[in-house]
Parts: sequence; C-alpha cells; structure tokens
Amino acid sequence: AIRADRLRYYYGLEDLWRFVPSIITELSAYAPELIVDLLDGHVFLSSRTIGGVRRAILWAMYLYGDPRIYNDPFRSPIGMLVDEVPEAYISAFTHAAVQETVNLKWRAFGLRHVLVDNFKQVCCLISFCVYDSR
Repeated sequence: AIRADRLRYYYGLEDLWRFVPSIITELSAYAPELIVDLLDGHVFLSSRTIGGVRRAILWAMYLYGDPRIYNDPFRSPIGMLVDEVPEAYISAFTHAAVQETVNLKWRAFGLRHVLVDNFKQVCCLISFCVYDSR
C-alpha cells in the first residue's frame, strides 16, 4: 500500500513513477479500472476534520510531468491520461488530482495564451470596424 504522513511523501509513489514512468499508458491499456486507484494514491486526506473540513495534500508533480523530461506536453502523464483513457473510464477526470493538475497547467500556460489570442482578435476586430466605417 502507498501511504503518507504530513512530513514525508507517499511511500512508494516516487519509486512507482521512477521505475514505471509509463504507468498511465500501461493502466489505460491493460487495467483501466485501476486508474482511479492510482489517482487516489496521489492524494493524502488527513484523518482529522476541523469544522467539517478535512485537509488534503495533492502530489501533482508526477501527473504534471517534468518539462525537462517531457518536451511535448501531450506526452506528459496528464497528456497521456487525456489521450489513452478509454471512454468508459472518463469519470477519472473528475478526480481531484486530475482537476488540480489541469488547473495548474491552465493557470501557468493556457489562460495566458487564450487571453493573448483573444486580445489579438479584438484588436483586429476594432481595426476592421474603424477601417470599414471610413
């Protein structure tokens, strides 16, 4: 079993990704029902609740992928999850580990690109309207 506490990483999680970096591809092909269990191993839930709230720690670094290793973001673990999970197991994308990893990538890269592209399109639209009104 993979376990953790507040002071140390999940025991075995680092070794799993070091020795089987294609774990997402392998599980998608041979045992897609285990993907959610793998994702559960990236989340530590505290046993204590305070005011009805439970602390959670997510280890997104393995799903995110090291950009020095994965030059192509579609070959990173989260990219492979998108490409290779069978449709019957698409509910894996509702998992907290996946959602937080995607949100990290979106805030770091996607949002900026969308805003820049939209700004360019708005500038083109304004220049077209100004030019057309003459």
